This record gives sequence, structure tokens and C-alpha cells, in this order.
Amino acid sequence: MLNAAEQNMTQLGVTDLPIHTSEDDALDTTCYINALSDFVSSCQTPMSVALQGDWGTGKTSFINIMKTKLDKPVVNNMPIVKTIYFNTWQYSQFNMSGDLYRSFITSINAAVSEKSAEVCKQILRTAYSAVVGLGKAVTKQVTGLDSNQLVEEILQSDRKRIEAVSELKAAFSKLIKQVAEESAHGRVVIFIDDLDRLNPTVAVELLEVIKLFMDVPNCVFVLAVDYDVVVKGIRSKFGNDMSDEKCRSFFDKIIQLPFSMPVEHYNLKTMIEKTFGKKIAHYSDVIRNLTESLLGTNPRSVKRLYNSYELLNCVQKALTGYYFLNYQSALVIASLVVQMKSAEASGRIVRASTDSEALLDYLHRMEGISGIEEPEERMIADCTAKFSRAVHEIARLAPKEKSSAQTEESVLKGLSSLIRLTSVTEVSPVKVDYEQVNKADRIEIFDKTMKTGSGTEAARQCFSELFAMPEYTDAARAYLERQLQPGGIFKRIDEKRPDEFRFKCVISVNTPWEGIRIVHLGEGEFGDATLLMRDLSGFCRELGIPLGAVRWYWKDKLVYANS
Repeated sequence: MLNAAEQNMTQLGVTDLPIHTSEDDALDTTCYINALSDFVSSCQTPMSVALQGDWGTGKTSFINIMKTKLDKPVVNNMPIVKTIYFNTWQYSQFNMSGDLYRSFITSINAAVSEKSAEVCKQILRTAYSAVVGLGKAVTKQVTGLDSNQLVEEILQSDRKRIEAVSELKAAFSKLIKQVAEESAHGRVVIFIDDLDRLNPTVAVELLEVIKLFMDVPNCVFVLAVDYDVVVKGIRSKFGNDMSDEKCRSFFDKIIQLPFSMPVEHYNLKTMIEKTFGKKIAHYSDVIRNLTESLLGTNPRSVKRLYNSYELLNCVQKALTGYYFLNYQSALVIASLVVQMKSAEASGRIVRASTDSEALLDYLHRMEGISGIEEPEERMIADCTAKFSRAVHEIARLAPKEKSSAQTEESVLKGLSSLIRLTSVTEVSPVKVDYEQVNKADRIEIFDKTMKTGSGTEAARQCFSELFAMPEYTDAARAYLERQLQPGGIFKRIDEKRPDEFRFKCVISVNTPWEGIRIVHLGEGEFGDATLLMRDLSGFCRELGIPLGAVRWYWKDKLVYANS
């Protein structure tokens, strides 16, 4: 682990920029990149390939490494094939989505050699002045005619339109032939990236434009796209009644070869180890298993995970003067995985983290829950159970780490403070404010609402109300008797001694049992009200009160819910 001086000299976090060489490939995808590169450089032409994958699965990096490989000189200083890269997203960002076809031709012009430039200029002139629906704004600039007037005129003559498209395709074919001669394999591979980042309707319109050029010999198109985005665009343009079969047919008419990103074969362990370094080497299997189970193998998620961790490591240093120990890093990362999967699951874990005993009890109960029908609650329970198993595995491994002075018990004892720290990286911050938890003006117990004056008063009211509920009488009396024993949280009111309760929170709770009045002791890391909150949650768990049935509010903001 880096000491403070070393870490201060190290740049923190990782960018989300795509990579360009196989040496930077942490996911072991080189064999797939080589295979597709070999195919596009040797297949019959024309050919169109769809590089399919969800957002963040590494399509641009895949294309970049392919391009680097194909651009290498092999014969007479010529590359294997001539490659052209077109990023649709960067053009659409500058409100050029309506002229993407023109930007596409321009990008080809920028990539070709001087001897092919004149042919490309011919294509541009043809495209600007002749193709209906592919550049109204440009047509007006070139011809001086009103675009709508021109469109009406050309629409009246199908023959002119067909001739214009034929002329455009012929010029494009001539260009591709000339450019292909500058490569060893006599072909051009055109990469079109970020189609799925466009407005879906625009993406489909661009596909329709590109289709005009896809049947040109000596040319291979590789399009990075998310199929679901294409389907949305098709239905947006042609109507929501377009069936799955019709959407697939549209796609298949454009794409001859689908190639899905090999996410199931990503070596996530290698990426995690390279990204996090030695910090979690001892726990990498645990982190990988939890990450794959909850987040899948999206490399963008791992980068976001690392950046969140680095931020919390800085917060830890600011608070304590020390960076996380290795086992603490593993616990924090595991918590962040849950946070990225489900804000609600993460929030409940944070709310249960009033101390480590309460948190471990909550995790244990969640591991034992089964038969949940509601999908969201089932997902939260599953997520929490997997986190619980990861936590205990990290605690088991910690004492075996080289030079470790930790025990399994000491690791678990410090868990709650680490979990509370992770709330600062929540997209939707957890709604429990530990510093202001004693500010409560309203409480809800099931469907009953009551006014209150503070968190301390809220705790007194909640205990009294729950003690008085007939359906919980037996469990409440049994809990009370145990907590009246030495070391329990309650004492009879007549046992109070002034010196014992000085600087401590004292609440008097009425019970339905004659002769028993109770005082509650409180003194905790975040203040007395937090300890009351913890013990109230423990009481609710003992009685079998559903999660979230007891709630405190301050100015309509939720400050406590039983967990």
C-alpha cells in the first residue's frame, strides 16, 4: 500500500477515455479484436458488421485497437487496409445531426490521399446539390434556392432523384476503389462509432443514409451500435406498432454480420487488479465475484467504482490522517458496489449502521429472508445478502493478510463507520442526517401520525406506542424483562441515581404493565439521539415490526426509519 508521500505524488482516479492499443487491454479481449480484424481484412466485400453492446461495454476501445492493428504498414509501407473513422456523436453535439450525411462524406475526404481528393470533392458537390432529404440547409447555401421549394420540385420528379442517387453511389464507388488501392488488401474499412448515443430517430435516419453506400465493392462498414437504441428509433419513426420481427428485419437488411461485445468473457479480475493495484490484491476474488454478480462486467462501472473509492480514501485521510488499510479498502469497495446497484439497498444499509452490532444484525436477517414476491424488494434482499457474505469473507481473509494485526472480530467491529462514510458518493443521498436526527416534528407508526418535539421525544413516543399494541404485547414484555437485567438498555425509574445519568440521554416510557416505569440510557458516537434510534430499531426487530414502519420526519424530511 502507498504511504502518504507516495500517494500524494500519484494522480488519483481513472478517466473514461477509450484505449488505443492492446497493451492497455485489461479485459483480455485481444483475441476477439484480432479475430474481427482478420475477418474484415479478408472477407468478401461489400460487408457490413454491427459491433453490438450496451453503453460502457468498450465498443470505442474495441474499434480503436482494431484500427491501430489494421493501420500498421505491411507491404511497401502500405497498411493492411485503409481505415476511416467517423464519430457520429461529436457531430451531433454541435447541432449537426441534420447534416450527418455531409459530415460523413467530409470525414472520408479528410482521410483520403491527395490523389483521391478530387473524386471526393465530386461526391460532395453531388451530395450537396442533388440528394433529396439529405441536406436541405446545405442545398440552399450551394444553390441559393429555398430548400422547401427545391424539395417540392425534386419530389415531383422521381427520375431526377434516382439519377442523383445513382450518380452519388457511382462517385463514392470510384473513391473507394482509388483509396483501396493504397492498402495491401485492397479495401477500405469504415468505422462508424457512437450511433447509439444519438437520438434514436436520428440514428435510424443515418443508418438509412449509410445504407446507400453499403453495397460498394472493396468496402467494409463496422458500426458500433446498441440494438435496443435502433429498435427505439424504428418505432419512433415508423410507429410503435412495429413488431419485434419487423424491427429485426429492418436491422438485418442493413447489417450482414452481428458481432456482440464479448462481455461474458471479460477478465474482470485482471481489470480490478490493474485498476486498484495492491490495495485489494488479497481480496480481489471477493470483489470480482460481488461486482460481477451485482453490476455485470461493464468496464465503465469498474472505473466509476474506482473513482468513488479514491474520493472516499481522500475523505478518510482528511478525517483521520491515514488512508484506508487494505481490508478497509475491500469493505468500502464492496459497499460501493451495492450503492451502484441499488440506492435503496445501500440507503437501508447506511441507516442500519448506527453501530456495527446493529448493522451485522440487519445483514444477518436479510440473509435469512426468502419468498419475497415484490421484485424490487426481492432485488434489495438479494443485493444485501450478497454484500453480507462478501463482508464476512473479507473479515475472514483479513487476519491472513501479510503483516496483518487484525482479527475477524476487529474487522467487523469497525464496519459501521466505513459504511456511513460511503454515503457521500450516493447519487441520491441517503436521507438519514445523523447530525440532526434529534430534530423531529412528526412521527409515523404504521398508519398513525403524531406530532413530536424532538428525536428524544419521538423515541419515547415510539416505545410507548409499540408497548401498547396488543398484537406485540407478549414479545414486548419479554424484550422488556431482558433489557431490565444488568447491562440492558432499560432501568426502573426508581433505580436512577443522578451521578449515573449526568450527560446522558434519559427518557421515561410509560408501559401497559402496572408498576413499571422505565428510563433509557443513551450515549453514542454520533450523539444520544442516534443511540436511541439504534435501540428503537433493535426493539422493532425483536417485535417483528416491518422495515420502515416507524418513521421520524423533520420539516417533511425523513430522518429515521426502523431498519
